[in-house]
Amino acid sequence: MTRLIDQRAFALTMLMSSLALLVMASGLLSSLLGVRAHLEGFDVEHIGMMGAAYFGGYVLASLKAPAIVSTIGNIRTFAGFAALASVSSLAHLFWISPLSWFLLRAATGFCYAGMIIVVEGWINGTASKTNRGRFLAVYSIIFTGAWALSQQLLNVGDVEGFRTFILVGILFSLALVPITLGRTVEPGVISVKRISIRRLYDLSPVGMAGALVSGACAGAFIGLGPVFASHLSRGAAGVSLFMSITILGAIVMHGPVGILSDRFDRRKVMIGVSCASVLASFTAVLFFSMPFGAFLFLGFVFGGATFSLYALSAAHVNDHIELSELVPTAGQLILLYGFGAMAGPFLTGLIMGWTGPQGLFVFIGMTELMLVVFCLYRLPMRLPVPQEQKKAFVHIPRTSHTILELLRKHYDVFHRKSRP
Repeated sequence: MTRLIDQRAFALTMLMSSLALLVMASGLLSSLLGVRAHLEGFDVEHIGMMGAAYFGGYVLASLKAPAIVSTIGNIRTFAGFAALASVSSLAHLFWISPLSWFLLRAATGFCYAGMIIVVEGWINGTASKTNRGRFLAVYSIIFTGAWALSQQLLNVGDVEGFRTFILVGILFSLALVPITLGRTVEPGVISVKRISIRRLYDLSPVGMAGALVSGACAGAFIGLGPVFASHLSRGAAGVSLFMSITILGAIVMHGPVGILSDRFDRRKVMIGVSCASVLASFTAVLFFSMPFGAFLFLGFVFGGATFSLYALSAAHVNDHIELSELVPTAGQLILLYGFGAMAGPFLTGLIMGWTGPQGLFVFIGMTELMLVVFCLYRLPMRLPVPQEQKKAFVHIPRTSHTILELLRKHYDVFHRKSRP
């Protein structure tokens, strides 16, 4: 039994290592391309379209990758996607044009999402009944921490040269090593069954709107945040610091936000974090000439508020469903998040082309403000969920439906233990 536990722990360590390498590669490439495209003189509208292409590839993989995995297996799927992701990241150096980078971003988004689905399937199949909750927390910390760390890798090489692109390719390739050399059990494929949009709206209009808005705002920031930071005239070091501090805000604030949402009406907590995001966004727009340190503080507040919104929305929806509906509902929410993330960079690019770099936070502030108005409109139409019916808030990345199967099993065990 001890040997089995040790093997399971080793396998999960290898999987988490691959996850960290994948997230670092993707996070670094996203910020690198934003900065480099700005230096290459790309129109901001084209940079926004590149961000939309990435999330378009991500959404497509969410729909198609499970079928690929079921056909050729997890290891070969992961290896193929890792090779393609590495090649596509390096290919940016050979064809420097908006159209080629648009196509390469779509390819990278597809491959990255496919690899995430495979890793999450492995984690779900390897975690035991006693450690599911713990590994959900570890998963979230590693995912967000690797994303924050990836921004500092912008300082490793010259963003005007080729070394940082090579580093991205190395990270994608290294993600293969723990998967192929570690002893992992081949997991089954978790089906992608989704509830209808009508059913989701009937369950929770606020949760549905929150998923769309969080995707739009996160997609806009991921795609065009580095371009905004480039205008602060701090070079790659300033961009990496601004992006890292924003992500750090998400790491620090998800705990307090989760505690508040478990104690109070989640819709009111959503209104609170959205108002914080609106305030930070409009402050950045109105006082664009303020010191860089003030922008770092606003980025911390903005990150803590905006990147908590999806988890709040999902938790609010989960309070209204049976455990058997958790994965289908999550699949639909993640799809809505993806569509929002496609629209966000595209629309933000258009606004930034018209208003300048402040357009990033014009879009985010206005979008979050519309969510606040909608939540206030819906608030008196339905009573808050009784405390005893609430499911515990769990902060997980907005990746794929696969990791939500682990959450369903965790909730199932939790509720069985809590029954009298």
